Amino acid sequence: MAKLEPGSVSNTVSRMRHRTVTVNGLDIFYREAGPVGAPTLVLLHGFPSASHQYAPLMARLADRVHVVAPDYPGFGHSSAPASSHTGGSFVYTFDHLAEITDAFLDAIKVDRFFVYVFDFKMATPTRQGLARICSPSSNPGQTGRRSTSWPRPCSVSTPPAANI
Repeated sequence: MAKLEPGSVSNTVSRMRHRTVTVNGLDIFYREAGPVGAPTLVLLHGFPSASHQYAPLMARLADRVHVVAPDYPGFGHSSAPASSHTGGSFVYTFDHLAEITDAFLDAIKVDRFFVYVFDFKMATPTRQGLARICSPSSNPGQTGRRSTSWPRPCSVSTPPAANI
C-alpha cells in the first residue's frame, strides 16, 4: 500500500470515526472509516471481543471501502442491559442480536453491504441488502446459516469490492 501524505484525500477518508446511535433504546457504539458512498463492509465481532479488534483492518481497507464495526449490546462501549436470565428484560439470543444489528444498519442508513463475521455468525442480519458473508472462523457452507436465502459466501482473500 502506498504511503499516505498528511492531509491527502485518502488519509482523510481512512480516519477512524467513533460514533454512537440509539437503537431500540440502546446506545450502540460503532467505529466507521472510509467513504460513505463506497461499498460497505460490516465487521461483526465474536465472543468475548468488540469492534476494537477490527481497528487495524479498518485502517487498511478504508481507502477502498466504507467500513462499519458495531459493538453488540453488552460488549465494548455499547449499552449493557441486564439479561432476562438475571431479572433484566434484555434477551441475549442470536436472533435478538441479529434484530438489533438490522435496526442498527437501518439507523445508520446502510442498505447494501457485505458482512465479515466470527463465531457470532448466527447473529448476522438477514436483510435483502446483504450481498456476501465472509467468515474466516467457520465453514461458509449452509451449516449454521440462519437463512437458506443468504447469499453465497465470499472469499476472505478476495478484495471486498470484487465480492459485491
